[in-house]
Amino acid sequence: MIDHNLVKKAFRVKLNAKLDALTFSATARAWENVGFTPPDPPAVHTRERYFPGDQSLQGWDLMGMVGIYMIEIAIPKGESTEGGELLAKNLLEEFLPGESFSNGAMEIVVDRSERLTGGLDPEGMWYILPVQFTFRTYDSK
Repeated sequence: MIDHNLVKKAFRVKLNAKLDALTFSATARAWENVGFTPPDPPAVHTRERYFPGDQSLQGWDLMGMVGIYMIEIAIPKGESTEGGELLAKNLLEEFLPGESFSNGAMEIVVDRSERLTGGLDPEGMWYILPVQFTFRTYDSK
């Protein structure tokens, strides 16, 4: 069985390393299912979304899964999206299709990286630029 927490942790380690290396990067990061207060005054920050998929990939002595890891770049309503677009570009360059990385327990392969169409969040306070990474991972049975 694939451990979803290990998959998220592997993405978080790689994401944090990239964000920490960028001098213009959003410092506030909202992790899925962890309490978060948006910056005050409002500032660009990132939000994590994780969508596990089908766990029926099997072969040899491996159990596999496909899924989606998404980072939403939240920009205060009414502000320029230029910084968010630059951040999205850098994230897409960090998680290139075909690239693989490991957390020690499993290997994760990025199948597709894309910047999706942005829009206002349901509360109308933030403009969201979603960056999505479709991945597959394998673990020993």
